[in-house]
Amino acid sequence: MPQERKIVSVRGAAEFLRIHPSTVYRMLKRHKLPGAFRVGQAWRVDLDELNRFFKTFATVYASCDAI
Repeated sequence: MPQERKIVSVRGAAEFLRIHPSTVYRMLKRHKLPGAFRVGQAWRVDLDELNRFFKTFATVYASCDAI
């Protein structure tokens, strides 16, 4: 049995990433948000894809020698 996808709105994605919804829209416009798709005029984001993106980004950022 296939696992159900967890789909969230722009607001849900913003809450998950702890950023402002306008930042999510900016990322969508620049094609920088994986798992995003449109349903009519509304954007939706696959939460599993977003989680993978977030984990990868956090891992890369943590491996940098940031001061």
